[in-house]
Amino acid sequence: MKTLGDKFAELLQQAELGDCDAQLKLAECYANRMNGSSEDEVQAMRWFSAASEQGCAKSQLCLAKGYAEGKGVEVRLQSAVYWYVFSCTYSTG
Repeated sequence: MKTLGDKFAELLQQAELGDCDAQLKLAECYANRMNGSSEDEVQAMRWFSAASEQGCAKSQLCLAKGYAEGKGVEVRLQSAVYWYVFSCTYSTG
């Protein structure tokens, strides 16, 4: 039976290989502060960004919210608006 650590390692490997679904799931794990550190928000934004670049609407909305609220990044309202609009206009799902 796989441990939680094993499952996380597999998810990380898939995300690093460019799997959009894995990137979103990994970002959500970090956004929910699974490690309880402030670094989790930085990692969440990293993986939301990676999935967003592949057209994932949910990631784009989360990325926009992160920019608007300054979660893991400096507040960047122009980037927030960009991703909000992009997610409504061009996203794949």
